Amino acid sequence: MTRDALHEPDDSVALPDGRSLAYAEYGASDGTPVLYCHGTPGSRLLAAVFDDAAERRGVRLVAPDRPGVGRSDPDPDRTLGDWGADAAALADALGVDEFGLLGFSGGGPHALAVAARRPDRVARVALVSTVAPPDAPSEGVSGMNRAVNAVARRSALLTGALFRLQSFAVERSDPEALVGQFSDRPLSAFEARTERPFGPLVAANLQEAYRQGTAAAARETRLFVRDWGFDLADAAAPVRLWHGAGDTNAPLSGAAYLADELPDAELTRLPDDDHLSTLVERRAAAVEWLAD
Repeated sequence: MTRDALHEPDDSVALPDGRSLAYAEYGASDGTPVLYCHGTPGSRLLAAVFDDAAERRGVRLVAPDRPGVGRSDPDPDRTLGDWGADAAALADALGVDEFGLLGFSGGGPHALAVAARRPDRVARVALVSTVAPPDAPSEGVSGMNRAVNAVARRSALLTGALFRLQSFAVERSDPEALVGQFSDRPLSAFEARTERPFGPLVAANLQEAYRQGTAAAARETRLFVRDWGFDLADAAAPVRLWHGAGDTNAPLSGAAYLADELPDAELTRLPDDDHLSTLVERRAAAVEWLAD
């Protein structure tokens, strides 16, 4: 597959306010519908890691770019809760009534926002290496991520500058270095576990995250460290979390907090995994649970 083909979305839908939302589809086209909520920074492209598992389990995985990411139009004033309306509008356009949610990293808060704001539409929620609310414990987070969160709480200007630096680094780093931002495992360990080249996929995913610049990722990061604007108790659908004990991007303590606060949640702790290895090692388990 060429780089241009990899970056091209399958389609887009027009939202009620006139914005366009781009998406890609993976897995079984006539299968159980699941909406993939990508990380921050991230895009629709990383959902390809679930493609084979979704095909085997009969899951139709729809992966949209959130506003300002990839090919989707920006919405600079949006809140986390606004993603509930966008997700429902996408499902409506695809003729889908009830759907599951699969949130990775920064996609976790977005998946929970949909579950809380549109509980009538959500069957199940799977969270992998999820970001947790600002009042959750943060033991285990790296010094770098702690500093980013502190900046995000205090200054939109400085947060934007940090993400511009990261975008600059993404354009100039090789796949090994990019994977190293999210895992202590070497790239070769991931390549041995995935059905397609993993390094180029991670690089393409991050490049696509910044296609329109860094404003969307900076905005989302600031949303994560402030009140989320919805009650976790309203996310009544069954939730399953997978989280690595070695995750220093989004620590296990935050996932444990979510498991305690959500009405119907179960956490699987993974003693030997980190932020990115949890995604790869538990991708089939997450898809299988959503397919049941």
